[in-house]
Amino acid sequence: MTAYYRDIRYPFGARTADHCFEHDLPCGYGWIFPEVEGVANVGVYVRQDTYRRHGKPLARLLDDFIARHPDRFDAGERVGKSRVWSLPIGPSPRPAAGSGVILVGDVGGFVDPLSGEGIWQALYTGMTAGKVALEATDGGLTSALCERYEAACDEQIRNPSRKKAAVQNVMRAIMRGRLYRTWPVRAVLRSAYRRRSFEMTKA
Repeated sequence: MTAYYRDIRYPFGARTADHCFEHDLPCGYGWIFPEVEGVANVGVYVRQDTYRRHGKPLARLLDDFIARHPDRFDAGERVGKSRVWSLPIGPSPRPAAGSGVILVGDVGGFVDPLSGEGIWQALYTGMTAGKVALEATDGGLTSALCERYEAACDEQIRNPSRKKAAVQNVMRAIMRGRLYRTWPVRAVLRSAYRRRSFEMTKA
């Protein structure tokens, strides 16, 4: 769920994108993105299976997230309506190519399970599918071309997504046990973020 705010505070710098892993956002997070033309994107993301067990409406989760950060939002003003939508988190169990069809982006379930990110995945699968489709103009979308597309998606998206889903489950255990307060866990997380180990987007 996402909303837009004016006049929020950025204690770590106005160009930072903050991701907050909190107890009532299991397998998800809250975010505060930098302002664009004076308006900041703020929202919460929760994996669907944990959201169903949790029971709180997304609007309540967003309101609670904002209420927990008065240092950021007490002078803020919401702009327009909030929006909510479901993301087809990957990796999808169904094949992404066959019978004259190539699936790309959200349709193929190419959405990062850890971050909910899908822009890079949509661009990558779109460009890869375009190359496969060009080759298919000669002899059709053969099984060999489908297998090549599937292999590319496995290497670049599905396999990293499986690892990130495992990381997400570990992070949930860390949150439940409040292990993030211990110095070894803090050191590991700090190192991973500095090396951008959790990011999918490629330069």
